[in-house]
Amino acid sequence: MMMTTKTWGSARYFRGRLQLLLFLLANSVLFFYYFFFYYYQRKEVVKVMGLGVCFARAFAAAIRLDAALLLILVCRNITTYLTGTWLNDWIVFENHVTWHKMLGRTLCLLGLAHVISHYIDLYQLSQATPEAVNKAAGRTLFKKTPSYGELLFTTVPDITGHVMVLVLIILSITSHARIRRNGYFNLFFYAHHAYIIFFAHF
Repeated sequence: MMMTTKTWGSARYFRGRLQLLLFLLANSVLFFYYFFFYYYQRKEVVKVMGLGVCFARAFAAAIRLDAALLLILVCRNITTYLTGTWLNDWIVFENHVTWHKMLGRTLCLLGLAHVISHYIDLYQLSQATPEAVNKAAGRTLFKKTPSYGELLFTTVPDITGHVMVLVLIILSITSHARIRRNGYFNLFFYAHHAYIIFFAHF
């Protein structure tokens, strides 16, 4: 039976909605799994750092998934190959540009939420006693609890985290349609190469 343009359009619409649903479901499952894992399995850590650490870990899990999907979409040879496989019956690989934009925006929102969560939990950490911190870590980390500023800007994870956020801000600003379409396409194009820095700090 030959598929008409109307039927094909309906099937494509259904696949696109199914794809979006699976994407939201995967992110939600990861988020809640890691949130409750840290809430119930890392009670000593949560006691010291508060719920911020649960949110931070949960957002980080979703970020890893979306960053991996974004990286796959950037590799055109992979998307071209997948278009010719059975997966194309369920996933609309032709919409990779739309998905690239959506994943980029999602990463920015998740990144912002992740950073805010860490700003909160690190503040909680800075207020804790060294004994409580060491007990939560299961080893001696501090003889004296670092200040809030030291925790934010002197540890390797936080420095790399700030670099990644800066890269996301640059990518977001230079990706705006007013920049891409008003004679600044080269700025958009070359700024997008900063994704190498982003993934290098993962």
